[in-house]
Amino acid sequence: MKRSHRPIALLMAGLLLLTSLTACDGKEESTTRPTATESTPVLPDEALVTSLLQADRFTITKTKVFTSGDAQEISVHIFTKNGNNISLNTTSQPDASDESEGTEYIDLANDRLFFQREPGGDWIVQSRHYELSDLLSDPDNRQWKGALKYDAASYGQYDAENGRYPLNPDVLSSALSLDSNIAVHGYMSCKDGVDTFSIFEDHGAYTLETVINVLFRADEVKLPDVETD
Repeated sequence: MKRSHRPIALLMAGLLLLTSLTACDGKEESTTRPTATESTPVLPDEALVTSLLQADRFTITKTKVFTSGDAQEISVHIFTKNGNNISLNTTSQPDASDESEGTEYIDLANDRLFFQREPGGDWIVQSRHYELSDLLSDPDNRQWKGALKYDAASYGQYDAENGRYPLNPDVLSSALSLDSNIAVHGYMSCKDGVDTFSIFEDHGAYTLETVINVLFRADEVKLPDVETD
């Protein structure tokens, strides 16, 4: 972890990361998944998860905004896969003057995990086997929360004016294990090669907004240089 002092607005740059990645920057598309258009978006059924499992590279960014009165907390989780290298980056900002950031790396080819026990500490490498399917479905990675497990029956009629599919509130409540008195709504859209899932929860005393972006491109992932015996 490392501490820094940057405005909350900069933390929201995680949302802009995906739309700024283009093939001309050397981040090539890595899947044969059908390309969505504004008139015929591709629903996030099993085909999306299958494409992620087959893709050489992808970037998933999840941004959560917790708001209670005048207080606001933002967290950004970025799951990047490039070849056999994966980075899991988490940035959180509980207030406007404090920010923490941490990253773990996974080497799928050699069954290795890289992490730091304390902020700024030495990198530690452990032998650990990972399956990409487990990383994508594991709720502990805080990336999915069920959002990519929906099928076409989980959506309402396509909203052509706004270019998106509304999510069934009952499906959202069930996937998020919410009480029936908690209002929730969301939608999924496809634009410029980016699948976006937006979910808004109103808990009365606070609100929680979650945005997940999925893009089949990724920056290079360099594993930490760790000396081994």
